[in-house]
Amino acid sequence: MMPFVPERREPVAFGLLLSGMMSLLVSGLSTALASGVTVDFAGFRLRAWLTS
Repeated sequence: MMPFVPERREPVAFGLLLSGMMSLLVSGLSTALASGVTVDFAGFRLRAWLTS
């Protein structure tokens, strides 16, 4: 099976993936603390993550 990312680009791909996951986690936590978990929490979280 052919790899998704060439071997020499794996560190860069891993860094981008990890950075995206961490920013998603932090924006979710900060959004939950700032606005509370309401019915529209998913929309607030997505907007906060996309603007950060």
